[in-house]
Amino acid sequence: MHKDSDILSQLLSSTPIGTAFPIIQAPTITTIDVFPTTAPHLGLLLAIKERDLTKLTPSSSVAAVQIQGKSLEDWVQFHITQSLGGILSWCGSLNRPPDVIIKSGVGVEVKQLGLELQDLQFNSSLPKRNITSFDPMLSLECRACELQPWKKEMFYAIGHVAKKQIHTLCIIDGALIANTYKVYQKMLSAIKTALANTDNTHLVSLKTNELGKFRSRDSLGNLIIRNRSMNQLEHPLRLYSDYLPINFKLLKGIFLCSKVRYDAIPESQRQHIETCGKRYDLELPSSTEPNLLVKSIAICQTESDYLKMPLPLKTPEIYKPVRYEQLELF
Repeated sequence: MHKDSDILSQLLSSTPIGTAFPIIQAPTITTIDVFPTTAPHLGLLLAIKERDLTKLTPSSSVAAVQIQGKSLEDWVQFHITQSLGGILSWCGSLNRPPDVIIKSGVGVEVKQLGLELQDLQFNSSLPKRNITSFDPMLSLECRACELQPWKKEMFYAIGHVAKKQIHTLCIIDGALIANTYKVYQKMLSAIKTALANTDNTHLVSLKTNELGKFRSRDSLGNLIIRNRSMNQLEHPLRLYSDYLPINFKLLKGIFLCSKVRYDAIPESQRQHIETCGKRYDLELPSSTEPNLLVKSIAICQTESDYLKMPLPLKTPEIYKPVRYEQLELF
């Protein structure tokens, strides 16, 4: 492991949650000669024509070898770095979101589904509009993945996959589908209170950070019952089906974003995203305020739009791919 990773591990193990992290001296880099001037936005994945999850070919600056992808998450990470020239400051952990953080860019949660509009599974985590380095639900390693405290917009990469082929790629702004953390916590607190106050002669309530925990009152009293939330979210394209101009079955890809966040994307990147399909200006129901509509942008990519795209992706200079060896340094 790199010596700076050891320093970071020592810092994390000895620093209480909430303590401001000191700036760590970055390692001396000698093998990197190309950096993108702007972090690529996740919406640019719509421009990737190669959607076979098993065929990931590094950029021309590296020996021509095939990387065998295993999942949509591999595909997303590979093309952010190799096709769009981005750098990942976080590559995910087994049980906690996010799956990806683009250095100086957005946070990404990847959801791989079948060909139907299934609900998004979150298990015990919650959907997010933003993520921050102060979020106690993130791992300490994730919170320290960049040298300065950070707050990032959250986006969801949803791939409808069959036989290792991405049939429809959906890039969705978390601000359009998730409520605030405070609202979700109120909901969970109400459930936890109700469970704790359950009048049951067969159970003893135990202290827990989960929704509920009980011990049985039977002869042995050796059964522990734990209550945890298993959360899921209605698929965004089913939720907004009455507002979208194109039926899901006709889509090869879609980038759905609030206009506020869309306008904040660098103009050159917006122009590139809009070459991937047709732009529609929409008003969608707010995820936080009843009876409020949010101005939003949908870039809808049909089969004909997809077939017109070049292969491989011809990236502008600011997305020039970095050398593959960089990945081990971040």
